[in-house]
Amino acid sequence: MVGGSNPSGPAITQPCGQGISLMKIVEWVRKAWKSLVTFLRETRAELRKVIWPSWSDVRTYTLVVIFSMVSIGAILWCTDFLTALLVGWVTKH
Repeated sequence: MVGGSNPSGPAITQPCGQGISLMKIVEWVRKAWKSLVTFLRETRAELRKVIWPSWSDVRTYTLVVIFSMVSIGAILWCTDFLTALLVGWVTKH
């Protein structure tokens, strides 16, 4: 018997020697394995439907992303610099 010391609830009792049976564990492993195999089959089927870009497309997209990042970074830097100048000019006068 398992007892507890929590005053807001009764002790939970469970007869000794009873727990999860080996058959339940085996059944759980079978279900888990079946689910994993199903997941992998469905993933493989979905990946076959994907239209993968060519290497030239990947290079082009990469250059576009890099150019965009540098451009946005330059715009933010200029905005920050001009804002700092403006605030400095306003607070000193």
